[in-house]
Amino acid sequence: MPRSLYFCWGFTLDRRLMRGREWSWVDGAFFAATALYFCALVPYGLNLDDEGTLLYQIYRTALGHRLYSDFHAGYTPGVYWWNAFLFQLFGVNVLYVRFVLAIVNSLAVYLIYALAQRLGAKRWPAALVAWCYVTLIPYYDGQFFSANIPYPIWYVTLLWLVALRFVLGWWEQRSTWYLFAAGLATGAVLGFKPNSGILAGAGCAAAVAALVQITASSPRAFAPLYWFVRITAGLLPFLVLVGLVSVVRGAGGTKEILAVVLPLLAMVVLAAFVPRGVRRPVAWTQAVTYALAFVGGIAVVSAPWVVHYWRQLGTAPFFRATLFVGTDFAKFYFVPYPSWSAFGWATVVAVSVLVVTLWALRQRLLPGRVVVWSAVGLGTVALAAVWMRPPPMVEGFSASVVMRLRDIAFPLALLTLWLGLARGALMVWRLRRALLSGDGPDQAPARPLRELPAFVVVLFGAILMHVQLYPRMDFMHLVPAVPALLVIAGVLVSRFSERFAVVVCQGIARGRQLGRWALAPIAVVIVAVTLPAWQRALYVWSVGLRDSDALAHLPSPRAPLVVEPAAARLFLSLSETVRWLTANSAPGEFVFTFPVLDVVSFLADRHNPTRHGYFYPGWPGHEVEAEVIDALRARPPRFVVTLHDHPLFFASAPVYYFNLRNYITKNYRLARQVGMFDILAPRSDGDLEPVDLQPLTPDRELWIQELRYRHGRVAHELEGALKELEGEEPELLARRLAGESPAVQHLAVTLIRKSRSATGAAALALLWEQGQ
Repeated sequence: MPRSLYFCWGFTLDRRLMRGREWSWVDGAFFAATALYFCALVPYGLNLDDEGTLLYQIYRTALGHRLYSDFHAGYTPGVYWWNAFLFQLFGVNVLYVRFVLAIVNSLAVYLIYALAQRLGAKRWPAALVAWCYVTLIPYYDGQFFSANIPYPIWYVTLLWLVALRFVLGWWEQRSTWYLFAAGLATGAVLGFKPNSGILAGAGCAAAVAALVQITASSPRAFAPLYWFVRITAGLLPFLVLVGLVSVVRGAGGTKEILAVVLPLLAMVVLAAFVPRGVRRPVAWTQAVTYALAFVGGIAVVSAPWVVHYWRQLGTAPFFRATLFVGTDFAKFYFVPYPSWSAFGWATVVAVSVLVVTLWALRQRLLPGRVVVWSAVGLGTVALAAVWMRPPPMVEGFSASVVMRLRDIAFPLALLTLWLGLARGALMVWRLRRALLSGDGPDQAPARPLRELPAFVVVLFGAILMHVQLYPRMDFMHLVPAVPALLVIAGVLVSRFSERFAVVVCQGIARGRQLGRWALAPIAVVIVAVTLPAWQRALYVWSVGLRDSDALAHLPSPRAPLVVEPAAARLFLSLSETVRWLTANSAPGEFVFTFPVLDVVSFLADRHNPTRHGYFYPGWPGHEVEAEVIDALRARPPRFVVTLHDHPLFFASAPVYYFNLRNYITKNYRLARQVGMFDILAPRSDGDLEPVDLQPLTPDRELWIQELRYRHGRVAHELEGALKELEGEEPELLARRLAGESPAVQHLAVTLIRKSRSATGAAALALLWEQGQ
């Protein structure tokens, strides 16, 4: 069969790409469990700001509104075109978008699992490390699951891992078609997120350049071309480094240089020392073919939308809208790299001690029994200390584990990068020593000779995927920055646990068995972090199907979502606001929302008269604010909907956009307040048509409604305490809870925080003042 046809069967069907083994039921069970986790939470919760904005922009794309011209977009068109296609194919329903996202995320987790095995990890460590990515995706009980938000980064993660897999296929199969496929995947990444596409292309190109050796088998007439290709290939990783430095210097400082740039510098140096016996000798014409295949794949995907929008917008507006050239985007959204806490430093020291201990054991500088008994003694002392003085865990066990995991995630990610670089350097040193000894490639160590090229490809991808942290270096942006890094972690964990256990047990069979059990703490952390999400999914699908009162429903055919009763305030406010707007306005009339309420326009099918519906202080700036005011004057909206309870992220938006606030307050008056939202009508309007709105259920009744479906003495005691209250004033609530047991207070705090109401917040403040 021709290689081009063989490639079309898909790289997952190639046995050689899976380390010579066929698909196993274990692989199927792993993927099924991952898909079940993501799919079980598909109808749960709603993110008001980011998800609402993206859904409305996707809906406008499906209606034929022009991206960048009719409305502002923060990404390249892939996420809008793809999800608009789903709306046109299946209908306008957020569940279709979420189900596709569940499959996309499940495939990404599976690729982490498969790539780790390709680099030498065993199944069990590869599965655990792949599920670490699942645990990192934030789940907010009573609010939303981050994996349900149609962020472009979820698609980017899958496509980037696919691109890395195709580059590995090129190395193993010696087929240029794989580089073309890697270009297709990279172009798709660029279509979803511009900075990720540039980084993915740079990583794949740098890895290929590091693994080829341009030979001088060309006529003398083509010598200039030969030297040009050879110098370009040799300098390509260095050029990637220079480009990254120029970008990070825009807003970053010393910490950002150390965290983002320094690992790439080390990788460029490492790539320069890859032995020639490992590199693939190719003529300069073949190297040009590789470059054309990769760039051609990118162009096939990217050229249609680039040409379309370039012609539509013009050169400067195109680069400003798609690549944010000249916008100072990084300065407005810059969040510095976080400082490590004491727990972060302790984690780094502990892992470093384990690595040094393994080296000492293998060098027979330490007896195995001493290490085992020392570990048992230290573990016993640590357990006794925790038993005697347990940590407070005010938020509960799972929430406390999540917070500690996020606390050490940044140090662990950076430590994994450097350990991966150290392992790569060790493989390079061993191979260079073997090859320089005169033995030749056939006598070199087989495993490093086979695994080093794959390790170089994935390590380049991991480092540049980690660069996605910049400029907003917070935990949510760390999540999509570590998938390729987790592939490296899977290899490191597998090798370390097995070798450590074999040395300690002084036997391969018993050592491998002990190595599997040594990874149990990782499994415990995974269960602890994901247990609340599993429990909520079980509640939604078991209790919710038997009794509709056990869940709060968003009665919208576009978003038939559910949440538990205590967290129903957002759903109740949204449903009544949408019902009021549809009763008092015609489909062709406009509704302006502020600062992040595009979800109202999506649910009510009432369009925003301006190009903007996302007002983060500083982005957009006052120039765009003036444009918004002009649009409101040209097409006055029938109503204005504002957020009464501002999220912390947007709390200063009304103060920053003072001209817009002055214009609205001058021309509009408060017509109705519905839960979290204020509805403003023109001052020239008379009395509006009365609408029979359902009064929002008081928070106390929502808490009692949820407690009916909770089992146990604590829930029963809290339910009785809430029923005894004559109202839900903060003083009464705080005074009543102050006399309850800590367990009852903890459950009450959980319900109050889910409701996100002013009453609950005031009650919590009073409890804090009383020292409870």
